[in-house]
Amino acid sequence: MLVRLGFVVAASIAAYAVRQVNCSRPLQVKPPENGEPAPKLEHKEEEEKDLEYDVKEHVEKEEEEEEEEEKVKTINSVINPAQGNSTPVNIEDDEMLPEFENLLSGEIELPLPNDKFDVKEKSQYDIEMAKNASELERLRNLVKELEEREVKLEGELLEYYGLKEQESDIAELQKQLKIKTVEIDMLNITINSLQAERKKLQEEVAQSASAKKELEVARNKIKELQRQIQLDASQTKGQLLLLKQQVTGLQAKEEEASKRDAEVEKKLKAFKEMEVEVVELRRRSKELQHEKRELMVKLNAAEAKVAELSNLTESDLVASAREEITNLRHINEDLSKQVEGLQMNRFSEVEELVYLRWVNACLRYELRNYQTTSGKISARDLNKSLSPKSQERAKQLMVEYAGSERGQGDTDLESVSQCLLRQEAKTSTMLL
Repeated sequence: MLVRLGFVVAASIAAYAVRQVNCSRPLQVKPPENGEPAPKLEHKEEEEKDLEYDVKEHVEKEEEEEEEEEKVKTINSVINPAQGNSTPVNIEDDEMLPEFENLLSGEIELPLPNDKFDVKEKSQYDIEMAKNASELERLRNLVKELEEREVKLEGELLEYYGLKEQESDIAELQKQLKIKTVEIDMLNITINSLQAERKKLQEEVAQSASAKKELEVARNKIKELQRQIQLDASQTKGQLLLLKQQVTGLQAKEEEASKRDAEVEKKLKAFKEMEVEVVELRRRSKELQHEKRELMVKLNAAEAKVAELSNLTESDLVASAREEITNLRHINEDLSKQVEGLQMNRFSEVEELVYLRWVNACLRYELRNYQTTSGKISARDLNKSLSPKSQERAKQLMVEYAGSERGQGDTDLESVSQCLLRQEAKTSTMLL
């Protein structure tokens, strides 16, 4: 980098020296006697501007090339961080540094203008020197910027090495993260299953609560029936007491007056009717007692069931539910196996039926108008055994017979072949 910068500075100084030589030559030449005008200074200024523009373009191109080379060097240093290749360049830079410092400091003598120059030419020379000084200052600043950039790139390279060392740790952490995510998914699945079981248990608890409410309603009904029975019993007791009083009064009156026999008989009839009513009331009370006993039995059974449900824990309920699920699964698997066996038997029977129909059709054709040549397989040979090869041969015979009979007006074999093809399609659909 410094070598190229030195070349650029040397080229600019050489261009400046050539300019000074070109400026000094026309001044030494005397003007012509014919009165022709001397070469103009404006043309020289334009040439100097063109040279400066070319130098600037060259400097910019060199800077771009330096940036590209720095990128390539950083990439190569990342891939193969070997420092042995950089030593020759550093040695060349160290060798060229004193010359560049002499150039930049102004120790090299440049051609100065003669005393014969005019004031305008001196001022122009001062301007050129000022421009060259500013150009040198700009180049020095550029060198400083490039050095700072080199330091920054070295720091970035060190950071890159640190990040590269951390890649293995990051990969290990990613593996652990994947393992943890799988574990989290499994835990989420178990949580979802437990939540579903919890919902089922909550539904069962709600059903038990509804059963408790029904039991409370039944208890209230039993209490109301007991109250009604007590009221009926108290009423019957009062009626019996009244009837007893009436009977005693009637017995006393029987001795007093025989004339009132008819009235007594009437009262006896009424008493008998009351006795019938009493019997009916007793029967009704017995029926109510039986109903009461039945309700008490139901109440005791419901209370026992509630006690069992309350004693059972969630784990017991889950275990019982799982046992029922496993039993149902085993039953379902057995049934599916039985169905598969029946289907396989059915499919084999259908295949045999189709094969026999094919052979039957071929035999009919051979018996009717066909004689097998020696060495050729016939339908009689195929009828002896059942195998996949024999099925394929039967199909080939069907195709041959159909081709030989085509165009002769015999549609029996075609109809048979169509029926067999339909049957084969049905069997294929059944197998699917």
